[in-house]
Amino acid sequence: MATTATRPWTRVPKLIVFDLDFTLWYPEMYELAGAPFRRSAKGVVTARDGEEALSTSEKAMQRRKGLNSKCETLANLVQYQAIYPTNKRVHFKQLADDSGVAFSDMLFFDNEYSNIRDISAIGVTSIYCPDGLTWDVWEQGMAAFQCK
Repeated sequence: MATTATRPWTRVPKLIVFDLDFTLWYPEMYELAGAPFRRSAKGVVTARDGEEALSTSEKAMQRRKGLNSKCETLANLVQYQAIYPTNKRVHFKQLADDSGVAFSDMLFFDNEYSNIRDISAIGVTSIYCPDGLTWDVWEQGMAAFQCK
């Protein structure tokens, strides 16, 4: 039997999926200037609003690039990702295929009710959290998962 800090759960989801913008953080990324960035053939990188963010030479564009951090990144904390502009059902099909986890063994949190409705329809326990993820919402999700 798995436990949390407040109560024991007899069933634990095999895969827990979180929407990102406004569920895990605020503001939504589209509200910020920046991404998506675009790079021209001449090496000029512009932000979403067209403002130049970086200009590099042709030679610099051909160099390999890497990132380094001593901090844990979100990407290091998750095993599966479906982050691209399309319907959440497509995301969940990919997540199920990649993980081998059935929809009925998943728990999903999102701040958009239309996504909750769509994903509930395919058998995923889905929790609406219009104010983002809180401890109370987490417990509500785990309790709802027990009823499946």
